[in-house]
Amino acid sequence: MIDWLTVPGTSRLKNVIPINQSSIQPIYLRLVILRSYPNIILFIFLAIFSNIFSQKTQDSQIHTGLNASYNFDFEKAESIFQKIIDENPNHPAGYYFLSQIYLWKYLGGNDRGDKGIFIKYADLSIKKSEILIDKKETAEIYFYLGSAFQLKALALIYEGEFYDAYGDVKDAVDNLEECLELNPKFYDAYLGLGIFNYTLSYVPSFYRFLMGIFGLSSDKEKGFEQIKIAAEKGNFNKYISEFYKARLLSDYVADYNSSIRLTDNLLKQFPDNIVLHYQHGFSSLLNRDIETAEKSFAKIIEISGKEFQLTNSFAYLRMGDINFRKNNFNAAINYYEQFLNETRSFEFAGYAYYQIALCYSFLENEIEMRRNLIFARNGNLDIPDDYYAKEKSEYFYDKGFSKEYLKLIKAENLLVTKNYQSAEKIINEISSVKKISKETSAKCEFLKSQLLFSRNDFKAAIKNAEKIKEENLKIEKWILPAANLLIAESYFQLGNFEKAESFLQKAEEQNEFEYSEQFESKIMNLKRRLSNSKK
Repeated sequence: MIDWLTVPGTSRLKNVIPINQSSIQPIYLRLVILRSYPNIILFIFLAIFSNIFSQKTQDSQIHTGLNASYNFDFEKAESIFQKIIDENPNHPAGYYFLSQIYLWKYLGGNDRGDKGIFIKYADLSIKKSEILIDKKETAEIYFYLGSAFQLKALALIYEGEFYDAYGDVKDAVDNLEECLELNPKFYDAYLGLGIFNYTLSYVPSFYRFLMGIFGLSSDKEKGFEQIKIAAEKGNFNKYISEFYKARLLSDYVADYNSSIRLTDNLLKQFPDNIVLHYQHGFSSLLNRDIETAEKSFAKIIEISGKEFQLTNSFAYLRMGDINFRKNNFNAAINYYEQFLNETRSFEFAGYAYYQIALCYSFLENEIEMRRNLIFARNGNLDIPDDYYAKEKSEYFYDKGFSKEYLKLIKAENLLVTKNYQSAEKIINEISSVKKISKETSAKCEFLKSQLLFSRNDFKAAIKNAEKIKEENLKIEKWILPAANLLIAESYFQLGNFEKAESFLQKAEEQNEFEYSEQFESKIMNLKRRLSNSKK
């Protein structure tokens, strides 16, 4: 059953559709990659170690090196891939795998020295591949050539060099398709094609003309299916394909339980992989399993390494979110501040400051609350969480947070942590107040609908959710599509598929505000179940 509550700071950054869209300059590919894991690292990991070298005499070495990489034992992996270079210096394999390691280090720690080494080995891999292709065209070498361009494209996206990235995306796609043309059973090539098919589908319309110039196209569903093929039939990249499948099960179709099961299995084999721990914790957080999520992010902090400071910093951000959901506001402040001290990026800084401001408001420290509301305006406005943090900070700086508004946040947190009795007490208390704003009243009705839904009282949930009107929402406009999505799910549970489809369409049409990407995946989840119900 679907969770109707949003998770703070977990938008997948597909595309910003704000109230004032002119103030945003979408950074299409990068925004897709940043998503619920709030830096490029989570997405890139899915592609970094996704490719193979199928030469039978070196299969064992490749397996050992990749497994060491998956478990973040890069020293061991690097020595193995260097040995491959020493044994066969004219083949792209060793250069390619070393480039993967140094790209990973660069993305995890933003060390420019690692970037230089990555480029060196990626270019050598491309050069060796081109020389071999001139002598004889094989699926294996085309795969290597496409994969090296794939890594370079992802690095450019990370740095915001989008026009140059398109060129490398084109080279990657062309060569991976040539690989499959020569050998349709080279299933590992499907992963790279799936990554780009899925990613490019999020390009805003303003930039789509560039896709035409480069001869590129996209299909989100096709991309998802290609990744599943790689996960099912892939060889050396089977584990990473399963990881990416887990990622999209969460991001694309909101199937959190399946995503968690996949990452559970992977963590049994690679217990020191902090990216797996992050995905596991993130899906658990979306699935309202707060305790499991906390263990995952705490494990990242425990493993912690100087080469992955960015990854570590975002674990602190999520720990802040978890403690906020637990209504532990002092602890939440400490974690948010730790994130701000550790991060090397402006991304999610505005969001973190806004959350700190909320915490201080709960702690009745108005001076710190206002100070942090001002700081909340200085995040990266290209990402939704920071954009809406700025919008809300400006709105509440003058008006302040009313007691009723803060109580509803507490009630919402109690619903997320499944403390339904305490949540109901607060909701009923607010409902009995005569003089509250229309927006507070609308949010109260929405929370009441969620409480009723959690009790399987779907008819009452529909009745409450239908009371919510757009004109009553000024800052919490996301409630409108969320309410219609809840109504659609309620009708689905009642077996009225026609009405479920009708309200689902309304939710999809209205889904242009905060948390839009969480709702998008939930909309896709219900669409699939409605489709299956007709079979």
